[in-house]
Parts: sequence; C-alpha cells; structure tokens
Amino acid sequence: MTLGEKIKKARLGKNFTQEYLAEVLNVSQKTYSNFENDKTKPDFHQVEDIAKVLEISVLDFLSGDNITINSTNGDHSGFILSESAS
Repeated sequence: MTLGEKIKKARLGKNFTQEYLAEVLNVSQKTYSNFENDKTKPDFHQVEDIAKVLEISVLDFLSGDNITINSTNGDHSGFILSESAS
C-alpha cells in the first residue's frame, strides 16, 4: 500500500474531506489530492501533521500495511483498517 493510499484510508476512516485536511495543513485541495494520488509526496513535517490530525502513528504511514484509527468523535470505539500484502 502506498503512502497516498494509507493517507486516504485514514482520512476516510475519520470521515474527513480532502478540503478539510487541506485547510488544516494550509495547502490547496489540489496539493492534498496529489498526496493521496501519489502524484507528489508530502514532506516529513506534513506527514507528521497529517498523522496528528488523523490520529495515526507516523510509523503506520511509513511502514507496514495496517493502519489503526482511534476515533474521538464518539461514533466508533476505534477500529483497524488493514490490507493483506500481495
């Protein structure tokens, strides 16, 4: 799973829009979309910021296929998104 795919899965798991993440990161929606589509790579500080907003470990983004999502909006008690390695 690519970094962009992991970011997208984590964002969707939180029910956040690309527009919201772009605003929080102080980048354009197009720039953020490029991160998710692996057209450009966020710098490390942006990865840290994305991880913080999505409540994901930076290590989850940079290694392995599993992403653990901790929900704080009361809708879920937390869940794990995973994709088996090919």
